[in-house]
Amino acid sequence: MNPAGYYGLYQFSLQSWASVGGSGKPSDASPGEQTYRAQLLYNKVNGRWQGQWPNCGRFLFS
Repeated sequence: MNPAGYYGLYQFSLQSWASVGGSGKPSDASPGEQTYRAQLLYNKVNGRWQGQWPNCGRFLFS
């Protein structure tokens, strides 16, 4: 967790993680699950990734 309260590879908030079906802490999930749920979140926000990942969102599917 970082000091702002974000977890895991993609720095999920617990609320964002839960919104895409994650349980527990993102940092406790496998890297593959974290990527899968990050992609779900990306699609959920209709590609408006700037709010979640302003610098790296465009690389999420590469």
